[in-house]
Amino acid sequence: LAVCALKRAAVEHADQPLWQANLQPHTDTGKKVAVIGAGPAGLSAAWFLRLQGHGVDVYDAQPAAGGWLHDGLPAYRLNSDALAADVQDIADLGVDFRLGVEVGQDIALAELREQYDALLVAVGARTAKALTCPGSDLPGVISGLELLQGLAAGNGNGSVRFTGETVVVVGGGNVAIDVARTALRLDPAAVHLYCLEKSDEMPAHVWEVAEAEREGVVVHAGWGPARIVGQDKVERVEFAECVAVFNSQGEFAPRFDATATVSQAADRVLVAIGQQPALGLFNGQDGDVRSATGTIAADPATLQIASEDLFASGEVVTGPASVVTAVAQGRQAAASIDRRLGGDGDLTSQLLTATVPDVQLEPDPDFCARPRVAVPRPAAGIAAGGFELVEGGYSADEARQEADRCLRCDMRLQLRPNPAPPEPWLALTAEVVATMPSAEGVYQLLDEEKTIYAIKGVADLQVALAEIVESTSRARYFLYEEDPLFSKRESELNQVYLQQHGSLPPGEGDDDLDDLY
Repeated sequence: LAVCALKRAAVEHADQPLWQANLQPHTDTGKKVAVIGAGPAGLSAAWFLRLQGHGVDVYDAQPAAGGWLHDGLPAYRLNSDALAADVQDIADLGVDFRLGVEVGQDIALAELREQYDALLVAVGARTAKALTCPGSDLPGVISGLELLQGLAAGNGNGSVRFTGETVVVVGGGNVAIDVARTALRLDPAAVHLYCLEKSDEMPAHVWEVAEAEREGVVVHAGWGPARIVGQDKVERVEFAECVAVFNSQGEFAPRFDATATVSQAADRVLVAIGQQPALGLFNGQDGDVRSATGTIAADPATLQIASEDLFASGEVVTGPASVVTAVAQGRQAAASIDRRLGGDGDLTSQLLTATVPDVQLEPDPDFCARPRVAVPRPAAGIAAGGFELVEGGYSADEARQEADRCLRCDMRLQLRPNPAPPEPWLALTAEVVATMPSAEGVYQLLDEEKTIYAIKGVADLQVALAEIVESTSRARYFLYEEDPLFSKRESELNQVYLQQHGSLPPGEGDDDLDDLY
C-alpha cells in the first residue's frame, strides 16, 4: 500500500487540517529551552517542547529554517512551500526563530546555558568529508554538498550550469544520488557515478539508484578514486577496483586491486562521500562529548551530554541518517528535556476523535487483482530537464482507489476471537450437582489446577456428588458418565490413569478402599 502517498494526499486535500482544532499547548511552565539547529531534529524537538508549555527559542546559522530540507535537499524532491508551511505551524505555536545566528561564533554556548534551563544541540552533519587522493585539489573538484547548497540559495535559477561537460560523482549514498541527479539537470553531456560498494551493497536506497539510472545517470559500482589527473583543471579520474569496503571488525577500511583500473574522462568531479558534524560551537572543549566517530556521544536513552542541562539529537548524534530518524530523535530529546524540567515526558496528544471502524465483511472478488495506483511522475527525459517535483500527489479519487486496497488489519481489534471448545469438566457446586442424574455411573474429581485426583463408581451420581460438595476441601471440578456397570468403568478409568501417571489417583481420602490405592 502506498502509505506515504496516502498521507500526502490526506494533507493536500484537506481544506483545514482536522488535527489543528485540538492542538493546544499546555499551560506555560516558565521554563525556557534553546534549540541549536533548525533542521528536522531541532524543529521536531521545538514543536513538542512548546506543546508541553515550555518557552522555545531556535538558533540557526542559516537565514532560513529547515536545515538540509531547505538548503541541501534538491528542489525536485521537496516542495519549498510545503516546508515553509510546516515551519510556520511551529512558529504559530509560539516558537521563536533566531536565524542567521551561529552559536559558538555570534554567541557563546556558555552564554546560552546561563539564559536557558536546558539546551538541545541539533546542528546536524553539515560538513562534507574531503577526498584525499592525489589531484583532489585541482580546479573542477568540488563538494557535492556545496553544489546543493548553492543551488538552494539561488533557488535553481540557472546560475549554475554544466553545459556539455562530463561530470563524475564520487560516492554511493543517498546524497551522492541527489548530487548526480542534480548534475543531470544542469545540462551536462553525461553524468557518471562511481562508488566503492558493489551494486547490491550501496548505502543509497535501491529505488533512488533505480530512479537515477532511469533518468540517465551511469552508475559504476565497486570502484574507488586512485588519483585525479589534469594540468590546470580536471581532465580524468583513474579508479581502482575496490575488493573490500570494511575490514573483519566491520570498520571502514577499503582495500583495492591496483592491477584493475579504469580511466574516466571528466570535466568536473563532485565529491559526496559522506558528512560529519561540525562541533565548533564547543570551541575545542568537546573532549567529553565527541565520540570515536566524530559525532556527539549522547546517552542513548536520554540523549543527555556533558551535564544535566545539555542534550543532543539528530545527525550530530547518529551521523548521516534519514529525516524520519532525525524527527524521531528530536521527539526523544524533547521527552527527556521535559522530564528534566519537571514534566512527565509524555508527548502524546489526542488530536483526532477516535472512530470505530466498520467491520462489515462483504465479498470483493476483484480485491486481490487490484493493482497499486501509480504515483504520478514525469517521464525520465522531462524530469531530468528541470527541477520540477519528480513525484506528484494523488488526486482525491486516486487516493480513495489506493486506500481501497487496504487489507483492513485494524478489523482484528474489533472482531471477537473464535470461541474455544467447551471444557469437558463442570464446576463442583450444589447448583450444578442438582442437575445431575440420579443414576449409576462414575465421577472424576479435579483440583484447582484441573488435575484429576479421584475416580469412583457409585450407584447414584447425584447423591454421591452432593456429599462431595458438602465434605471436600480440594475438589473444584468434576467429570461424570452414566454407566450401569460402574465398577467395570471405574476400573478401566483407573487403568488409563495408571498408564499415564505411573500410579493410581490418591482419591478423596474418605473411602475405606483408598488405602488399597
